[in-house]
Amino acid sequence: SSEVDLPGLDLYISTPKEQINDAKTLLSRQGWSNVFLAGVPNRGRDIAPFLLQLLPAALKAGHTFFVKAHTKRSPQLHRGSQWGEHLINSLINPRFLCNLEEKLSNSSVGLLAPMGSILPSSVELRQNSQQISLLLKRLSMNGQWSLQQNFIGGSMMAGKLQALAQLQSLASTLDKFEIENGQTDGTLAHAIERMISWLVTRQGLTTKEVSNTVQ
Repeated sequence: SSEVDLPGLDLYISTPKEQINDAKTLLSRQGWSNVFLAGVPNRGRDIAPFLLQLLPAALKAGHTFFVKAHTKRSPQLHRGSQWGEHLINSLINPRFLCNLEEKLSNSSVGLLAPMGSILPSSVELRQNSQQISLLLKRLSMNGQWSLQQNFIGGSMMAGKLQALAQLQSLASTLDKFEIENGQTDGTLAHAIERMISWLVTRQGLTTKEVSNTVQ
């Protein structure tokens, strides 16, 4: 829309460096007043800029809740573009955003996931096993327990921001992430995608699905 009508909502966004001026123009037209905009290299998919720029900035600002969404095509999936639209529309929904604080306050829910995106950790595990094993050692997490948990496929979610603070220790620099080469799985970003849910679960918090039309 041409006008933003969600009081108290701050926007944290990353975009390729060469597109940052276009992003500034678009954001200005839409009326956003509180924006953190980062121009980033095309590396590490959505996970690298989230860990290295957006999450630290949001934590420093003292936010309590968050919504994480990103552009997603998933060419390896049948109807991959529709899947991406479903994930985004489940979260970037005015009714959902207005009720987010109510759903998460005084609750054991740590993450809210789009319907159908909570998957068993055994899905496509072999291609990610090496990266996952290294991350588990760094976080002193039990591998057997972790693989019995679920994760949010597509890494789009909402939740309690502080529950993600430990993620910052997983990759301190951009060169930890592979150079972009159209990978569909098996990268550090794909491994961290699984770790998000595991870390939140380890804190005693739960993950809950939300429908595309939030009541």
